[in-house]
Amino acid sequence: MRIPLPTPVPLRAPLALARLTALDVLRQPVFLLLSLTVSAAILLFPLLLNYTLGDAVPVVRDSALSLLWLGGVLLAALSAALTVSRDLSTSAAATLFTRPFPRALYLPAKTLGVAAALLPYALLAALAALLAVRIAGDGLHADWPVAAAALPALPLALLLAALRSRFSSAPFATTALLYSLLALLAATAFAASRPTLDADPFPANLDRPTLLSALLLSAPSLMAAALSAALASRLPPAPAFAIVLALFALGILSASFPHSLLLALCPDVRPFWPPDSPPAAVPLLPPRRALAALAYSLLYASSVLAFAAAAFRTREIPA
Repeated sequence: MRIPLPTPVPLRAPLALARLTALDVLRQPVFLLLSLTVSAAILLFPLLLNYTLGDAVPVVRDSALSLLWLGGVLLAALSAALTVSRDLSTSAAATLFTRPFPRALYLPAKTLGVAAALLPYALLAALAALLAVRIAGDGLHADWPVAAAALPALPLALLLAALRSRFSSAPFATTALLYSLLALLAATAFAASRPTLDADPFPANLDRPTLLSALLLSAPSLMAAALSAALASRLPPAPAFAIVLALFALGILSASFPHSLLLALCPDVRPFWPPDSPPAAVPLLPPRRALAALAYSLLYASSVLAFAAAAFRTREIPA
């Protein structure tokens, strides 16, 4: 007796949908606005936090990491809610499902596209955090040469992107994001070429653990994108966005109520934060804990998408 083999799931169409979703998210003005606002605010932290009594570096680092995490969650939740709701409220989803597209992979593909679009934001904000810690100097004196290279980087990138869009067909949002990345990379290279105020040469003149912590704190955005895409398949974008933010707020409160099952099901961001350390020390999660945090974000997002995809199979799509 011949046992029939399972039909392989075609992945070319879901990957194409993820790519188109990423391009669509990157072209949205709100994505560029939030990305540049978060990065610019991080760069300005060393200049705004003047009254830190010599503890400017840890204060700037913690503030930059907090804003980076919050900006990533906001961008992920907003982008996923808007792109899924737009597909379902127009004929885009109905047209897609008239083709041999696996409906169970629709929400995972949209989430993957949003996550891919968030990678430039994560790198941009991480570079801004790295430069902000460097500008903070020794806690009492700022590194003004690095500040002079980093602070004009984003306005200059916007100016160049506007000029290119004016004289070519290049989309402004994606061009501005690319130029902003290149500008902060150039500022980081300039900072790496100069010793710190304490005469530390490269690579000690760059706070590598801050960069790694910043990239790790971008992982909760995947959970936010999965939750938002799942909710947007049933709700309008505004309620879906609000519920995702409420769930993350409850996840933060779960530390005070560890025995609550409801709060335990909310996304937990505590595993991604660097451990508490003295001001002179550099916080960094051990590799095993960092890998466990990444595995947690993947498992949480996969579980949410699995339940949402199962429910989405029976959803009626308006033509």
